[in-house]
Amino acid sequence: MTEAPRGVNHIVDDVIELPQYYIETETSLVQSALRSLKHGDAFAVFDEYGDIGVAGPGPEGLYFNDTRFLSRLKLLVDGKRPLLLSSVIQDDNVALSVDLTNPDIHVDGAISMPRDTICIERTKFLWRGVLYERIGFRNFADSPRQFRIDIGFGADFRDLFEVRGSMREKRGQIAFMRNQTGVEFQYDGLDRVRRVTKLVFWPEPERADQTSARFRFDLGPHGRGSMFLSVVCADQNPPHLTHFSIAFRDRRRAIRAKTAAIATVNSSNDLFNEVCCRATSDLYMLVSRTPQGLYPYAGIPWFSTAFGRDGVITAMMLLWLDPVIAKGVLKFLAATQAKTIDPAADAQPGKILHETRNGEMARLGEVPFRLYYGSVDATPLFVMLAGMYFDRTGDVETITAIWPNIKAALQWIDEFGDKDGDGFVEYARETGDGLVNQGWKDSYDSIFHADGALWRKARSRYARFRAMCTPPSPTRRSSPDILANAISNQNSSPRRRACKRRSTRPFGARISAPSPWPSTGERSLAGSAPRIQDMRFLPGSPVRSGRPAWCGRC
Repeated sequence: MTEAPRGVNHIVDDVIELPQYYIETETSLVQSALRSLKHGDAFAVFDEYGDIGVAGPGPEGLYFNDTRFLSRLKLLVDGKRPLLLSSVIQDDNVALSVDLTNPDIHVDGAISMPRDTICIERTKFLWRGVLYERIGFRNFADSPRQFRIDIGFGADFRDLFEVRGSMREKRGQIAFMRNQTGVEFQYDGLDRVRRVTKLVFWPEPERADQTSARFRFDLGPHGRGSMFLSVVCADQNPPHLTHFSIAFRDRRRAIRAKTAAIATVNSSNDLFNEVCCRATSDLYMLVSRTPQGLYPYAGIPWFSTAFGRDGVITAMMLLWLDPVIAKGVLKFLAATQAKTIDPAADAQPGKILHETRNGEMARLGEVPFRLYYGSVDATPLFVMLAGMYFDRTGDVETITAIWPNIKAALQWIDEFGDKDGDGFVEYARETGDGLVNQGWKDSYDSIFHADGALWRKARSRYARFRAMCTPPSPTRRSSPDILANAISNQNSSPRRRACKRRSTRPFGARISAPSPWPSTGERSLAGSAPRIQDMRFLPGSPVRSGRPAWCGRC
């Protein structure tokens, strides 16, 4: 066999195995210059023109409850795309403002309307499941101008996981209807939920079909005009539609009310002040109101939902700024805490939620994330947040309300998290659809580190609660007695020597854990490993005999 000549490519037979729930892409989100809006469980992703789906497949769209209700939206002036002047999200992240102008318009080979004659101003925002848009026109010419506006649209009702790249064998049926005020798309899903996208125009279009609507405007010299578009997303509870100006007023009032009580930062450095303002606006755009209170969603577009780990860590970092968010996170996670064993959801009693989804695929079980609990660290982080929140606020009422959930979380760590009794929490998905990696950041390229710091912090917080909440009893041994007995058991245990041989620092990380869970940001929250002399063990929560506490659990 002769060697292949240089410069000739060899045929590679290797099959590349993609990571679990891999997000396919052919474009860069940074390069696309996307604009995002969000309110509640609805969010929208536009291009810089304020359009949707013009450049082909991508994340653009209007989404509600993990379903894309609007997949195409395109504005044309006399059949041509306008010229972009500016595009910016307002400082409070409430609205997108886009300034456009007409291109050169030709009739019979001659320019009938030079570019920059008509200024087009698009203002759009989300409020209670409805996308509101005002399109303003201004004629800068000294003579009247007539022009045509076409609004193209489409609704594919694809599940968020479909948009990300998941394939489905079957889908529901889409129907189209025309009415006096606009058009309507109906999707009857396989989950027996009817989802509706309703486009309402004012003024009434000259004509409309299932792909576009046409309007004609006649502006006098330096005249002005406007039109309004509302896109209503409805599934089981149709939202209320109101006028653009009223909805815009209410949207602004809502964001001011949400941030009225938070701490503010002001300095002599204007740039630093702007950074703080931008960070605050970005954060509170992601904060949604649940029945239990405020909850910070993870991110747009793929993770605009409640994640246990993300919500807890965000709440921890914001305790100094706005402890109300921590209260909402604690109550939401307590309300969604697992009650039964469910292998498909990687759930056991006491475990804290990892992720929740409301789309068709989740409701049908095509993806396991309807209420999914595949997170190894969310449960101890929940207990840690409860202690940090109490230290910050002294809110006995909230802690008392979630006290059974705190105890159930600690019980899950003991009974289900550390099944082999080696002092570390192990994890493994129960079915082939669950997440392989259940620590931060749920992906194949996560960083692994195991030192037991989160478990120790969780147990320490629980001990402090018991000290404050449990009345003294003459039949119950004191904390020093429990601690002394624990130290005696640990000193006589061979596990202590084994643990020390596996550590990289005194009372530190066990490198050779059989199933180490990944941690990066959580380590800084948990801090350095505490010494056993600093731990407090109370009646009802003893250390297991023969287990070195500084080996810890996650």
